[in-house]
Amino acid sequence: MKKAGWLKNGIATEHGIVDSKGTMLKRGKMTTHAIHAWNGISPVVAPAPAPVVEEEEEEVDVEIEDLTKGELEELARTYGVELDKRESKASLLSSVKALIM
Repeated sequence: MKKAGWLKNGIATEHGIVDSKGTMLKRGKMTTHAIHAWNGISPVVAPAPAPVVEEEEEEVDVEIEDLTKGELEELARTYGVELDKRESKASLLSSVKALIM
């Protein structure tokens, strides 16, 4: 940016050019880019955000029949169903199979 002789020591602000004492030399709105250019400051460039890497859920090949009563109860809770562990494992197993399939 070319500076006129009487403004060469001026400091750019958003309201215009001022001298070192704060006296307004030239009034006018200035953009942030124009202020940085006048004052010889390189504009701050924000670093690019790091890419978001989604963690993949590990697929576990576990047969439902191999789960314990407690694990069957936890699995049913993920579907919003509460099981009673006092029932037989076969009963719990049939309830969970009905939920999944």
